[in-house]
Amino acid sequence: MKRNIYNTQTASIIIPQGSTLQRHYFPDLPNLRNVHLLGIETFFVNAVTDDPNNVAIANNNLMQCSYLTLVNAQSDQFVYRFPLANLNRTYNTNTDPHVEKLNEFAGMSAIFTKSFIEIADVTTISGAQDEAVLFNIYYRRREYKGVKYQD
Repeated sequence: MKRNIYNTQTASIIIPQGSTLQRHYFPDLPNLRNVHLLGIETFFVNAVTDDPNNVAIANNNLMQCSYLTLVNAQSDQFVYRFPLANLNRTYNTNTDPHVEKLNEFAGMSAIFTKSFIEIADVTTISGAQDEAVLFNIYYRRREYKGVKYQD
């Protein structure tokens, strides 16, 4: 089966050490404004240890009780409380290492500054260090007034 990867970008949501907040928002992601989302994945610490800014990946307990909500320009939550554990594709186990199929989107658009993760159990947040929830976002640029941007 042919799979095209058009564009990707990593994005991290930083969970401050000892935070008691349940909701944490994406930072501004200028490259992801007005694009069609094709897929999104996240990583557990057994697959990736640090994000690109050298912040440790969130512990597995935090990841297993966290949920993603994506919001569009009309403020609709088109992805609502999707378990982060279901966005993890890489399984590095001694008995069965493998990569799952990407959860694909149908080209929706998200406003990332309004989109967030929710942590159901804030006691899973590290008291020792900041942690990052790392995403890899697959996207395709939109066409504007008949002009297609280079993919």
